[in-house]
Amino acid sequence: MFFAHLACSKEGVLPDLVPGIPAPSELRAGEAFGLIGSSVDTGWPFVLIETAVAASSIEGPEPVDLAIAACIRQGMQPVGGLSHIPPHVPGWRVILPSTRRPGVVVEPGGRPFWAPMAAVPDGWPELAQRHGGRCGVYVVSRAGLKLIVAHGTDQDLAHAIALAGDRGRMAGVSADVRS
Repeated sequence: MFFAHLACSKEGVLPDLVPGIPAPSELRAGEAFGLIGSSVDTGWPFVLIETAVAASSIEGPEPVDLAIAACIRQGMQPVGGLSHIPPHVPGWRVILPSTRRPGVVVEPGGRPFWAPMAAVPDGWPELAQRHGGRCGVYVVSRAGLKLIVAHGTDQDLAHAIALAGDRGRMAGVSADVRS
């Protein structure tokens, strides 16, 4: 799975969500929205990515969010919010931006997962170093974060993230942070 800003992505599309089953073209194009910060509760640094994909499978007793299911196949765990510190999975990396290149989140196997990253706040790399050189990489689906950031409050944002976690639309992993 690959999340990118279309204007910045070489690929410009989201790959198939389910191996062997191509996603409809309207699900493949779009921009992921992201935030970089730290948990108010724990101080845990995070990269939060909201998918531009809204697709669910209705097989079984409850709908399954396909974007979150794909993240879980890549080693992420379901989480209930940003204060939940998920397990570390080798291969997940956050490569900080430099003067030569934008920042990128890389999945196991070395493929870009989110590129380019949002701006990294001052002091965030040092915060990650204080947490063992790691941060949380969280993916949330269908939470409306971009709209909330533009027109809502921090409390609205926290509520939307918690609601996504409660509804099974959030997954995360602890990733290594590198310069």
